[in-house]
Amino acid sequence: MDLTEIRNRVMRVTGHLNVDDVDAEINMVQRQYVQPVAKIPGEVTYTTLEDNEELDVAADIAEDVYLFNFIRDITLDNRGSPVPLLKDSDTRTYGARYHNGKLALLGIGEGRKLLIAYYKRLASIGEGLNEVIVPEIPEQWHDLYWIGAAAMINPERYYGLFQDRLTEFKRERIREARPYGARINLRGWW
Repeated sequence: MDLTEIRNRVMRVTGHLNVDDVDAEINMVQRQYVQPVAKIPGEVTYTTLEDNEELDVAADIAEDVYLFNFIRDITLDNRGSPVPLLKDSDTRTYGARYHNGKLALLGIGEGRKLLIAYYKRLASIGEGLNEVIVPEIPEQWHDLYWIGAAAMINPERYYGLFQDRLTEFKRERIREARPYGARINLRGWW
């Protein structure tokens, strides 16, 4: 489904005819519910230039980063040792931290080759006037957008259905990340 089909379905099932309101609800569903679960992977390789370097990832991936997954030092082999991701307040330890579009590498010497893995930020679904906008998540989950937007407009009727579908989506994302059907214990959203 593309944005136009999603919008039309929401307007049809809810009877809500204001396009701007429907688009706002679709974007809210993407930001609040779909993005934290989507986990679309991205990777970039970077070679450090000097110790305690503050790497400006804005040129490469900053707009694309939703959440860092891991950073590995792959200088010697492809498996590499993990570089810990630190909180912004921890500035004295070996590791990396991300703040204001910059990735600060702490205590990592020059000439180190790092594999930076992250989860991509989903592109805003309400932008681009003349383009056909299709959500970046797999097609079988596009109904999350129209059910979610309908749930925000008419919660009594659609919210339970939306939560069930979102739970299925979360299970599928977890299942893809786990090898050979490892057990999944879901926790609540609270």
